Amino acid sequence: MRTDEKNEILELNVGGFNYTTSRSTVMSYPESMLARMISGNLPTAKDSRQRIFIDRDGPLFRFVLNFLRDKCLNLPENFNEFNQLRQEADFYQIEPLIGHLDSFFLDKTQPSKDLKKSLSAASSMLSLAHSPVSTCQYVTIMSKLYHGSLESLTGCIKILNLLTALD
Repeated sequence: MRTDEKNEILELNVGGFNYTTSRSTVMSYPESMLARMISGNLPTAKDSRQRIFIDRDGPLFRFVLNFLRDKCLNLPENFNEFNQLRQEADFYQIEPLIGHLDSFFLDKTQPSKDLKKSLSAASSMLSLAHSPVSTCQYVTIMSKLYHGSLESLTGCIKILNLLTALD
């Protein structure tokens, strides 16, 4: 791919919501369905303004696109459309996003078998790491410990803060 092609600005119409991004962002996972659509390997429709049209959930595409940009899944605290976002990740075939969603919300109804043990282990991991942990890593660690609602996740983070403060 030529440099000017890589930096090309794309306009997408996803379910009536318009997004502007770069080709390099969309192509960051070249094996994905989205990348194949953009690269021309799959037939795609154009809307009346010649934007690439994708007949999917427009508002949820925001999270897909941000994942492509940041390689990190950041969802708002009140987010409750996990199943729908997982369907979008499946449709676009973005395996790392699918993996993040599965590890975050594998089982929203069952707490970890031994939450206290897991929190202690996470606390040890964090105290062993002499560099600060990014917010994304922090949430990833916590979500793997407790596959519950975001309220429960927030509670786990508070407990981890207490455990870390005790060390």
